[in-house]
Amino acid sequence: MNRIKSFLIFIIATIGLWVSNPSFAATSTEDTKEILLLNSYHRGFKWSDDITEAVLKTFRDSSKYRVFVEFMDSKRFQTPEYFNHLALLYQLKYKRAKIDGIICSDNNALDFIIAHGDSIWGVTPVSFCGINNPNDYINKIDTNRFKGVEEKLNILSTLQTMTKLQPNLDEIIVIGDNSLLFPIFLKQFNDALLQLNKPIKQRLLIATTNMQLRDSLESIDSKNKAIYLLSLYINRDGIPREMILEGQEILNNCNIPIYGNWDFLMPNLVLGGTIIKGYDQGLLAAKIMKCQFWDSHNIPFHVLPPEYSAFDNEVLKKFSINSNLLPPNHILLNKAASIFERFKTEIASTIAVLIVLLSIIITLISNIIQRKRTEVHLLESEKRLELALETANQGLWDINLERKNIFINRLFANLLGYDTPKDLNLSFENWVKYIHINDIEHIAEAYTLHKQHKTESISCEIRLKGKNDQITWVAIYGKITQILNNEPVRIIGTILNINSQKEFELQLKSAKDKAEESDRLKSSFLANMSHEIRTPMNAIMGFADLISTNAIDEEERDTYLKLIKGSGETLLTLINDIIDISKIESEQLQLHRQSFDLDQLLYNIQKIGLTFIKNNNKTLKLILIKESTKPHHIIYSDPYRLQQILLNLLTNAIKFTPKGKIEFGYRQIKDNLVQFYVIDTGHGIAEEHKEIIFERFRQGDESLAKKYGGTGLGLAISQSLVTMLGGTIRVESEISKGSSFFFTIASPTISPIQ
Repeated sequence: MNRIKSFLIFIIATIGLWVSNPSFAATSTEDTKEILLLNSYHRGFKWSDDITEAVLKTFRDSSKYRVFVEFMDSKRFQTPEYFNHLALLYQLKYKRAKIDGIICSDNNALDFIIAHGDSIWGVTPVSFCGINNPNDYINKIDTNRFKGVEEKLNILSTLQTMTKLQPNLDEIIVIGDNSLLFPIFLKQFNDALLQLNKPIKQRLLIATTNMQLRDSLESIDSKNKAIYLLSLYINRDGIPREMILEGQEILNNCNIPIYGNWDFLMPNLVLGGTIIKGYDQGLLAAKIMKCQFWDSHNIPFHVLPPEYSAFDNEVLKKFSINSNLLPPNHILLNKAASIFERFKTEIASTIAVLIVLLSIIITLISNIIQRKRTEVHLLESEKRLELALETANQGLWDINLERKNIFINRLFANLLGYDTPKDLNLSFENWVKYIHINDIEHIAEAYTLHKQHKTESISCEIRLKGKNDQITWVAIYGKITQILNNEPVRIIGTILNINSQKEFELQLKSAKDKAEESDRLKSSFLANMSHEIRTPMNAIMGFADLISTNAIDEEERDTYLKLIKGSGETLLTLINDIIDISKIESEQLQLHRQSFDLDQLLYNIQKIGLTFIKNNNKTLKLILIKESTKPHHIIYSDPYRLQQILLNLLTNAIKFTPKGKIEFGYRQIKDNLVQFYVIDTGHGIAEEHKEIIFERFRQGDESLAKKYGGTGLGLAISQSLVTMLGGTIRVESEISKGSSFFFTIASPTISPIQ
């Protein structure tokens, strides 16, 4: 509560200062402020993304502010050499920029600003957020220039709530890691536990691997226990994963209630606690920066963000904890919505449809007042009209609102699949059921506009239900021919079958959509190809520059030459793919069929695959399976294109299989048909992606495509080559269970050589 009061006082003081200080208005209109937001962590990390969103929202006026956003990625890369390279990069990047203010999030960014900020961006105001120990920086910085938000976890409040929800609690298991910030959090926890002044044991679990933490938790008796999750960043191949990912993987099935102070751990992981949000800290830091632009002396060195008592209703029910014990003014997540909230869209839609139907019925009934007899006078005209309509293949309809009857001719019934009007049985009472429900409002609007003299006639295109519920598109034309006391009495019109026209329109729209999709895919391909080509080119140019210097020894020179060779091979593969797809599209690709030893080809492919596995630092098993035990088998086909297809499938399998095995081989299907297969235990392919992966410039899961790279051409080229070789290709796959690619080629019977 005290923190909330201090936060409100700070906001009120900030608003008062802004209103009373006219110099800010003058400054903000004279020039555009250039602001740098330096995040300690990486894009996609929810904490950093929330801070970034709040800062950008605060400075959304592009006429007054321009914001540069940088992500240091220090959660995953923390070496001094890495930070020195970052400093060189930013110095080059902002060489010509004039930065008016810097906002930094979390300790790594603040440390970087203190070490390198003045030399890169000059002496500018700095506001910070996410800083756990701001008082430790007082002797390192100018507190008139550095202002910000302290990220102090209210662990005591969470512990008090924990003991209230679990009155028989006898031990708290504290989960931490080897990150630089964990000792700070642990000290805060120990201080809070002393203030709690209750005889509760504490057990510290430092997570080094996910299996070690899982085994440690499984060995603990869950009775009267609670977990306090302070930090959980475990290295995976030298790079730590996000805390929420580790928590969901390791703790989701834990039988002990978990408490925490981070908003991104909710819902569905921790039971709750007194939490803070990255968005609030970003918002405060941005407002502090605005204040620093005109007066920094009245701003305190650091302020506290607001706190929230938040809890997960589903987790409370899981551990049978009474929600009545929760603190006042709490936030309850995962709470079941009321019936109205869950179905409000459906209820609103139903009411809207009923209102439309009711309006049409009321309109028709209210307009049936009087009638005027003119049938004798119009009889000859109607006969001539009927003859003309039959010639034009149009149906006639005649509605008498006073008598409440509808007349239609034979052609009207024929258009809906009936032989006679009697078979159709259209009447004043049931006409609504013959109109598609989505078109009722359309025809009602056309009638109303004509009735109000806003249009010359009733004109619209609607769908009618014919025999066996067959849908027919028709064009409706009509006119009010009789009026009594300013109210319509009779309406006459025609209908015309426009199914062909609508089908043509759909074909045009489909062609337009395909053209736009093709244009988008090609644009995406060009952008992706530019990135794929630039990456090895940058490596080649960069290492070539390093080799040209005299500051490296022979061992480093050999290493760089190997890297240049590898990048060159990657670039050559990309160019070959582009050439192949160009030849395939222009039908200039020629096959060179010949007799060759299939077994020898597969052994060569196996060696290439093993080399690719080794170069990618993977421990996969690559298994070659042959149908026959004979040492040699001769087939007649194009060995180069067959090898290209198999290597495409094999390298994809290796790329998307983090562990397990890959099997490939062949079997004889018919005398002139050979089936090949590549089976892996990798990520698998979602059902919706199984068709598009064979399209040019398309890839399946975009998150995996971004992670592993690629142009989206490999499978498209493989499918085209398989077709040219007289076969087909297909895939069988399930997510997390691997993929199996099968393809056939036409060839004479495999002949073993003794």
